[in-house]
Amino acid sequence: MKRNFPKSLVYACLWITWMLLQPGQVTTAALGDSDTGGIDQLLHSYASAVAGESMAGIMELVSGSSQGPLRDYWTRVFSRYRDLRLNQVPAIVGTSGDSALVRTEFVLTGRTSELNAPRQPQTIDRGIIDFLLRRDGTHWRFTAQQWNGVDIGAEVRQAVEQEDRPQYPRVLHFVVAHAGGQWFPLRQMRWEGRVASPAVPPSGRFSADITDALEQVVGEGAECNRPMNAHLFVQWNGEAWLVAATEWDSLRLSRSVSHTAEDTAEMQARRLREAVEGSFGDAGLHRDYATTLAQLGLYAKSLEELQKAKGLQPSMIADSELCEAEHLVERDPLRMASDRIQFEGAVGVSPLHPRLLLHESLSRYGEASSDPAECLQRSLWCLRLGDDKRAESEWSRAQVLMRSIRSAAVKDALRASSANVQRCIANSRRKPPALLRSDLFTVRARHDNPSLPQLLAALEYAQHNTYSDFGIPMKQTEVVLFPTQGEFQKFASIAAESPISEFAAAYTDGEEIVTYVQSDKDTFSVVAHEYGHVAIKTITDGALIPDWLNEGIACVVQGGYWDYQKRVSEAWQRNQLNSIPQLLAWNFEGEDSFLAYSQANSMVEFLLKQAGKQALLSILRDLGRGMTADHAFIKGLKVNQQQFLTAWLRSLAGGDR
Repeated sequence: MKRNFPKSLVYACLWITWMLLQPGQVTTAALGDSDTGGIDQLLHSYASAVAGESMAGIMELVSGSSQGPLRDYWTRVFSRYRDLRLNQVPAIVGTSGDSALVRTEFVLTGRTSELNAPRQPQTIDRGIIDFLLRRDGTHWRFTAQQWNGVDIGAEVRQAVEQEDRPQYPRVLHFVVAHAGGQWFPLRQMRWEGRVASPAVPPSGRFSADITDALEQVVGEGAECNRPMNAHLFVQWNGEAWLVAATEWDSLRLSRSVSHTAEDTAEMQARRLREAVEGSFGDAGLHRDYATTLAQLGLYAKSLEELQKAKGLQPSMIADSELCEAEHLVERDPLRMASDRIQFEGAVGVSPLHPRLLLHESLSRYGEASSDPAECLQRSLWCLRLGDDKRAESEWSRAQVLMRSIRSAAVKDALRASSANVQRCIANSRRKPPALLRSDLFTVRARHDNPSLPQLLAALEYAQHNTYSDFGIPMKQTEVVLFPTQGEFQKFASIAAESPISEFAAAYTDGEEIVTYVQSDKDTFSVVAHEYGHVAIKTITDGALIPDWLNEGIACVVQGGYWDYQKRVSEAWQRNQLNSIPQLLAWNFEGEDSFLAYSQANSMVEFLLKQAGKQALLSILRDLGRGMTADHAFIKGLKVNQQQFLTAWLRSLAGGDR
């Protein structure tokens, strides 16, 4: 399973900008020498009071309304640490009358008070913070208004440093969003294995590597001019952790906003972000930036910009406007994403996960089972986990044990099972080696495959959608990546259960997804789509379900069928939607399938919106128990399939497309 970033990352704001990616630069907004000198003196006095562990000295620099939280913070620090040093570097400063907005990068170090504590200072806290100052006569003072930020490079390094020095190759997969001109940490996933050649030299500039990698991935994705996800693959090379690969994909913040409107708002937000940092004390720019962030659905960040505008110029923002903005924060898609991650972690893996079943078998029967059927089952579990050597060993042991079986019926059943396992082992020999493993995936590919990071990004995204949108606990899925279409087709002709079209980019065989490297960057969304089918088979135990529901769920896991909203909307306006009988029959070919898949995607999203994921899961489980589709729908939704689809059609008339 994937783990989320340290908790501070989930709730903190990432004030990472192009300016901050160039250390040492300070932007001031029409400041006089007395302003900058006074602010510098305030920061120096604050650091001196911290070094002297003087609570009274700190409180003298803070306005009365701010003293409570700061007193609590420093009381905890002073009780645990000594020899404190606070290093604050102003990055951006702006003033408006007797108010100032300052952004600093800070590091707090010290030694613990414990007897056996290390003699070298350790980092206690670090990050980026925006704070509002008020001028009291000739002196600046801190106020209660502060907005925390995080250095993404430092936080990734912190997450990496928490890892043990692994004995085997390991990759930490970080997912961060870039939207509204800002960085937002999202998720973290661990892979055992390599995503790049192990010959990469160790790096002594880890933070700089992260910064460079982020700049690179944003540069690669900048042409899309839309919100994006960046994937960072940090690999252990035996001596050090370093960035081994990066990948990016577009990010949809809202399904209710068109691509064009979202892209326009994103470009405007990036421009305003730069303008704000060039004129940090301009309350009007902070207000305009807040408006654009709200158009993107980034309500938490929008609220912060409104608070800054009001702090700089109180008359500009009404209290009612702030109150309205506060109510919208719970609808922020990236804020909701953190809640989804918490839910995701609670789902866990399927109780039928091969790792759990193998562990149970070893606990019950020991390393060398005397039951040939158990050995054959172990062999299949090991293949799914990518342990081909042990799979062959368990199969060979089963052959020896079968010789002592006297019952002809039992022996015939074992021979049939053995032949199936032998076929699976033979197919594994035709595949690339098991290169990477996570809690839910075994990826077979060649070490030098340049498309591997792109595939891993697609799998992470599919896993996230499967867990957060549907809450389906998954088993181990094997994903096979061939370097060419020819090798893909050759393998499929031997191993696939049914003929594979020459136009197929991927196919699913049980809990196995097979694909090949292609030039189209969106190709691996097909792999995510296929993972949706694997998820459905997992929860229904392979039972047949209505095609529109099967394909619709897979499209949602994929992240949305290509331009499905636009296609459905235009077809509805032209009265050219596929009819309900056509959707229930699901017999589409060629270009007709584009609209069919788009409608299926829309219908499943409508079901989730109206009834929720638990109702959908209940329908799928009932289908898995053999219940008919109409009975399952009536039990879960109080309407049959046709009535549900009719309700969906009515929702289109209301603009819910």
